[in-house]
Amino acid sequence: MNKIFAGIGTIFVLLVACWGVFTYLGQYALCADVSQMSQKINEKMDKAIEMMDKKTNKMESYFDFKFLQAELKVIEEKIHEKEKEIAKNPNDLTKRAELEKLKREREQILRDMDNLKKK
Repeated sequence: MNKIFAGIGTIFVLLVACWGVFTYLGQYALCADVSQMSQKINEKMDKAIEMMDKKTNKMESYFDFKFLQAELKVIEEKIHEKEKEIAKNPNDLTKRAELEKLKREREQILRDMDNLKKK
């Protein structure tokens, strides 16, 4: 009778041990799957962030270019007004200096716009 109980106990212990090993292996495989999935998700998110950065940089360049265009238009209008004023009074040196300053600003804006186009 003791041998029967010992045999049944041994079989039960072996079954529990096998069950535990398979459960552990299943959990280990599940963790590996989860870590692979999380790695794939992280890679996708990194790609998405990189694309958003590129788009943001392009949009930033575009808005900078549009702002420079508007500023250029204003400066060209001021240059035109100063030229009219100088035509009325050609001996006014302060207006000539202001005109030269505006022309330098226009040239700087044109250089900045060229740099943005190259990007």
